[in-house]
Amino acid sequence: MKTTIIYRRKLPHIQPLNGDFFVTFRLKIQLPEDIADKLNKIYQGNKNNPSNLGWGAYSEYFREYDSFLDFIKSGPKYLSDKKIANMIIESLHFRNGREYELVCYTIMSNHVHMVVLNTSKYLFKIMHSLKRYTAFEANRLLNREGSFWQREYTDRIIRNDWKDWSYSYLDDKYKVGPIDNRT
Repeated sequence: MKTTIIYRRKLPHIQPLNGDFFVTFRLKIQLPEDIADKLNKIYQGNKNNPSNLGWGAYSEYFREYDSFLDFIKSGPKYLSDKKIANMIIESLHFRNGREYELVCYTIMSNHVHMVVLNTSKYLFKIMHSLKRYTAFEANRLLNREGSFWQREYTDRIIRNDWKDWSYSYLDDKYKVGPIDNRT
């Protein structure tokens, strides 16, 4: 049985079973052209230079992407709605112990960050299920139709040298703390 798969949409995804991941997924919003161009230049520049595909390149891309999501003024902010946020929290916790070990997460107005360990399925299957369910429920709660989440998400395999960064990034930036301290 294969233990790691690699697939590509717009971004490459390397997904081992029992993997540890830092994941960001966002609402379906149109990126302003200047931001999309900036992100594309970072990605394309690094894609064409294999020596840049490591931590530094990802860090640059992620920093720009996350900064944009945090400070965007336009677009939907559905995740600010407590009913929607609570439904997402329940869904994240429902999968905890079944599909992954949920270490920490934060829900912003237009995107979600989470750190999961020991995935029992390939991450793309977990994300498909999570996003499908939460999109259906959010649309029902908001009495709306149509796409809710962006099809693509960003994921980063957490290796030993990255574990401390991923935990502290969320805690420092968003004050999330470990999952076992949540109510």
